[in-house]
Amino acid sequence: MPAGTTTCCSRCWPIFFSGTCKGVWGKKAPALTVSQLRRLFHVVLPLQTDTIEESLAFVAWVQRRNHQAYLAHRKRRETEG
Repeated sequence: MPAGTTTCCSRCWPIFFSGTCKGVWGKKAPALTVSQLRRLFHVVLPLQTDTIEESLAFVAWVQRRNHQAYLAHRKRRETEG
């Protein structure tokens, strides 16, 4: 396997991590976690009860929580240094 590649244990799909992912945003694409992508895939794949709106709301909530945690950790590191 190429460097920077890992395999998801539940599906055995290769997942590539790259910091140079440029797309329609013009800059780096927003960081989505594997769990967030799984949530979105659950809507696309059959036999799921979630709607796309619920899944997008969940992804937005996780992104907000991750940003809040980042700010809290950054603030703590700044006061320690």
